[in-house]
Amino acid sequence: WWDARHTHHAGRPHLIEVYESRHVEIGGGLTLRDSAFWTAHCVLSYGVLLENIHVDSRGRNTDGIVIDSSTDVVARRNSIVSGDDGISIKSGRDEAGRSVGRPTEDLVLMDNVIVKASAGGVAVGSEVSGGIRHVYVLNTTIQKATIACYVKSMPGRGAYVQDIYVRDVVAEQVKECITVN
Repeated sequence: WWDARHTHHAGRPHLIEVYESRHVEIGGGLTLRDSAFWTAHCVLSYGVLLENIHVDSRGRNTDGIVIDSSTDVVARRNSIVSGDDGISIKSGRDEAGRSVGRPTEDLVLMDNVIVKASAGGVAVGSEVSGGIRHVYVLNTTIQKATIACYVKSMPGRGAYVQDIYVRDVVAEQVKECITVN
């Protein structure tokens, strides 16, 4: 997490955080287990590839992959077990997100397998204060989740969520396929 001064929030740690970085590749069969909070967090970054990562974090609020206020990010061929959202798209929270004003845009999420997510398989929000646009979710399997594709926010977090494209997603054991809240 970050505030308006670009400083980190002193909460539970992320297992991996790519922060204000350009042209980063993470993957190659890397296994990430038992994160205390978000497992792989990409924030305020550009040109990131997250490929062939295996996430196994079952604790409370342990999103698998979080893409936050970043541009041109590709997440492909990952497998995820998470205690919250499998892949989560965010763009800053409340006033801090509005003051920085960095949207999350131009994402490609493809060929991923969400083995288990306690909440959303692929979630947009609830932190959307900088805006989110041009997200492509392609050829993804969600084996078990409460909601396969979840767009969520809260009053006061506003900005925009637009141009979210979902194609060739297989949702197996889910209570709801698409929810916008």
